[in-house]
Amino acid sequence: MKIKLEEYRKKRKLTQAQLAKISGVPQPMISMIESKSVPNPTIGTIYKLASAMKCTTDDLIEEE
Repeated sequence: MKIKLEEYRKKRKLTQAQLAKISGVPQPMISMIESKSVPNPTIGTIYKLASAMKCTTDDLIEEE
């Protein structure tokens, strides 16, 4: 599974800090997801990020 977080965050013109503030997901976690340090974040985390960026969880997850 590939998480397309950085792609969607940049489309929305958000910094990691801004996304952290509106999603409730800590900025270090966002950074780790984007750098693939956390390859499989929880569905709860993905849901919070998707909700904050007004997209679906399916938009953020790409099956490999």
